[in-house]
Amino acid sequence: MCIYGVRIRMKRVTTITLPENVAEYVSKWEKGYMSNKSKSIYSQDPNYNGFTNGCLRVSDHWNFSVDKALRCKTTTKVDRSVWYVAKYDNGRWEIIHEFEESPKARKKMKNIKRQRKDA
Repeated sequence: MCIYGVRIRMKRVTTITLPENVAEYVSKWEKGYMSNKSKSIYSQDPNYNGFTNGCLRVSDHWNFSVDKALRCKTTTKVDRSVWYVAKYDNGRWEIIHEFEESPKARKKMKNIKRQRKDA
């Protein structure tokens, strides 16, 4: 799979858009597994029956509810829509890296918010 020109081996072939710094980070993993429900990428196959301690997850969404159950619960508070890397440890995800938003991405988001406000 190619994300912003960075080659990543994935379990299935798909096209996703990730911030360049996130794609670069994941490309260094030996293997990457795409969630079938989101842009999240895991270092182990996400079988959804439980993760093995040490599994890494890269995502921009954490602590969300599915069928009234809290999923991807972190050990610390996180900001919405910020990309993080977390390591799974006994039922919770420990944030180990936060990606900084590029000035280009920040400007694009401001423009999108302005357009929504004007609509």
